[in-house]
Amino acid sequence: MAIRLKVVAVSSNHNSFGLRNMVFITDHGQGWQAAANDINVRKQGDILQVPDEGDIGLHLTAFNFEIPERIHPNPPAGLLQEVWA
Repeated sequence: MAIRLKVVAVSSNHNSFGLRNMVFITDHGQGWQAAANDINVRKQGDILQVPDEGDIGLHLTAFNFEIPERIHPNPPAGLLQEVWA
């Protein structure tokens, strides 16, 4: 099963490894972040279909993203509605 992720923020600077951070919100309310090089970084507003790996989480490495991490707690419901409206 695939889950939709929407890019809600992208860092303008690079970390010491040359990666930029991206923040995502899934269509079912989870927050995630991951880093990518300039070739693989996405733009704010982009929507991705990501394989759901069940207990493992989302398979963000399928997009050549690095350091994927779930953000806790989940974003507030109002933000979810605003992002996916």
